[in-house]
Amino acid sequence: MKIIKYALKIVLTFGLLALIIYGFQVKLGSQGDILGQIKENFKSLQYKYILIAVLFFIAGSLLGALRIYLLTRAHDIKISYLKLLENVYIGFLFNPILMGATGGDIIRSYYLTRQTDKKTEIVTVVFLDRFIGVCVLGMVAMIVLLFNFSDPKLKTIFYGAMALYVFIMIFAILFSSRRVIKKFSFLDKYFSQSKIKDIAIKAFETLHHTKKYKLTLCLAALCTLLFQSAFIYSAWLISNALPNMEPIALKYFYLFLPIIFTIQAIPISLGGIGVGEAAYAALFGIVGVMEADAITISLINRLIQIFGAFIGGIVYVLPSVEKVNIEEALEQK
Repeated sequence: MKIIKYALKIVLTFGLLALIIYGFQVKLGSQGDILGQIKENFKSLQYKYILIAVLFFIAGSLLGALRIYLLTRAHDIKISYLKLLENVYIGFLFNPILMGATGGDIIRSYYLTRQTDKKTEIVTVVFLDRFIGVCVLGMVAMIVLLFNFSDPKLKTIFYGAMALYVFIMIFAILFSSRRVIKKFSFLDKYFSQSKIKDIAIKAFETLHHTKKYKLTLCLAALCTLLFQSAFIYSAWLISNALPNMEPIALKYFYLFLPIIFTIQAIPISLGGIGVGEAAYAALFGIVGVMEADAITISLINRLIQIFGAFIGGIVYVLPSVEKVNIEEALEQK
């Protein structure tokens, strides 16, 4: 039954990708052949850019491990940098086979809880690690939007994107405040006998504790900026590897990729496949990029992520690495 269920998820995922490509093909009509254009893009790739993109991806993973290392140290959770780097790549390994593009975070959290007694704290740190990433990228995207307010290509998404990023910032500020949390004390009666309350209190205390370490948070934010910039540069380099395509300004990658990362995280398909390709085509289409070119960038980026998963597979088979029970990890999420 479990095999059938997973097989259905695979069929759904690739069916969604096929449906999206078909939809864009119908939109183009007789003006172009999307699959043919994607095939031509792959044939004409300039591999020097792909190699540099892979190096940026690896650099990003090193910085990602450093970011969570800083956050764990702030909570006196002693896990070595190498173990955390292993953890990052194990996350890459499981991302493509779980729903949404960040399903690997569940496995990462599961692994880390087995290496410390501070289980709620480490899960909260993994959440905080991801949330800092969203906030920093949101701030960068807001700055890009503000400095390009007069760009007619961005008028259609300016207010929607700005509202999204402002909401994220307000949420981050308010829910790290004790005063705001106290406003929800009326919910205590509903959760007084529940473990949820204890977990929520521990999680909030962990978040509040982190606020004391302003230098650590600043360094983590800097790591995030460099870490996410490495992945954004990687995607931009992929676009440069397509010689038949008009160059895309780097600022659009800083603006669109945070939105794409967020959309891909929605657990609709395995690894966010199909969802990501649709987001690339829709958003980059705003600035005149052809659907086939945008989908090609997404697919090559996905292949680089699979390379990261391959490294994660090598790490996973090492004798020193405990083998994960996926069902148990998902039950404990």
